[in-house]
Amino acid sequence: SVKLTAPTRSGIAAATFGGGVLENSMFYNNIVACFDTVNFAFNYIPTEDATNYIGYNIYYSLGPLLNKYDGINCLSFANWQTHCPTDGNSQNVNPAYLNSTLTDLRSYSQNVKAHGIPFAEVTDDIYGTLRDATAPCIGAFEFSALPYDFEIIEFIEPYDEYCVAPNSASLRVVIKNSGINAF
Repeated sequence: SVKLTAPTRSGIAAATFGGGVLENSMFYNNIVACFDTVNFAFNYIPTEDATNYIGYNIYYSLGPLLNKYDGINCLSFANWQTHCPTDGNSQNVNPAYLNSTLTDLRSYSQNVKAHGIPFAEVTDDIYGTLRDATAPCIGAFEFSALPYDFEIIEFIEPYDEYCVAPNSASLRVVIKNSGINAF
């Protein structure tokens, strides 16, 4: 997993893969996230006459640029997959890390849980927890799904036109349970 926040610099990729003599390499089960608006998530440089494998990743960027493919700006995930159709089973979602520190790569998001592909060489996560042998989590952290995990999907009220909120205002939101138990 890679988490980038560098708002004082611009045009930086959180991760770069490819180029040079890199061949027959794999970029699987990674979370590549950029949490500022002037940089981007992933830069892929295909290696001529070599086969590299990409898939089962999560890409996320707060800025307008998601990824680059061989120097081409990919502003959307659909645009990315047009240029990199071999990147199957990847997603463009917020990994919902537990906190904003750059060193904490823990997420309990259902978008991460059990969406990876197993590799015999990778038996445990960054904390020493055993990986699921058939459907590991994407990223550096293996976890058990939470029974109830509510996330805000939409703010209904107060409305956007509030410049100064009154002393008391109603708050209405639409929530979604991303946990494994029905609610």
